Amino acid sequence: MACLKKDRDFLLDDKTKDTEALTEEVITEVAVADNLAVQKALYPDLYPDEEEEKEGEEGSQPSKPPTAMSANKKKEGDASARGSSPDQEEPEPPKELTLEEKQDINSDVRLKLCTDKLLTHELTNKRFLSLADRKVIRHENVVKAIYYLLEFNKEDVCLPETQKLFWKIAKKHWSKDLLDKMVAFVYSNAKGHEIKSYQTLDFVQGLLGEITFEELSQYNYSLAMILKWIKLAIEARRRDIGKRSNEKKVLREERDAKIEEEKERVERRTKDVEE
Repeated sequence: MACLKKDRDFLLDDKTKDTEALTEEVITEVAVADNLAVQKALYPDLYPDEEEEKEGEEGSQPSKPPTAMSANKKKEGDASARGSSPDQEEPEPPKELTLEEKQDINSDVRLKLCTDKLLTHELTNKRFLSLADRKVIRHENVVKAIYYLLEFNKEDVCLPETQKLFWKIAKKHWSKDLLDKMVAFVYSNAKGHEIKSYQTLDFVQGLLGEITFEELSQYNYSLAMILKWIKLAIEARRRDIGKRSNEKKVLREERDAKIEEEKERVERRTKDVEE
């Protein structure tokens, strides 16, 4: 009973501190910064590098972030300057990203932003590590989801012969090593080993149910960040599986077409020989 009261006091203290530190304005700023990071990764030519930003800060007037129009004007000016030098070759225009490439960049950046916050942000990292000190934990399915997605065995986190989370054992894996596994997670390419039924995407996604980031952040902000990471990882993994499935389908259709073409050639040759 004393342990449960201690957990309750920890939870109330965390909620008070989170309310002060994670205001709606702060959360909005984080979301805006994340979106900006994605845009910089997708369109690096539209944003100055760090050296240019430092030069702007040291100058007499603050530099403004470039817009698409200003970037185009800069490119036109560069093109005019290049045109004045007949010996200089015209560089090739930057390659336009495909939809799949944009989706992969978006996934890479957002997954990294989540793990960076869990590893380096003082409050978020503290909230993550503090869960290992709890005697009991809520939202057990989210905890199982991250373990299973990272291919932990059921026996490492659940009671024997059940799917009931055994937190006394499972929390031993709730450490920086778990975050390192998230960083090392690769959503692309086929698995080179067998995946257990409870480690599949369908099973893991089913564990999440209807719980939302906002709802979970009321309990523990770091657990909400993990929920966000899981959803991003599942989305990216499903997209990669679909892409590889389509590639296999195209190759299979090409092979079938060649087989049919060869069959028709042999039939024509046989007919010609008979005639």
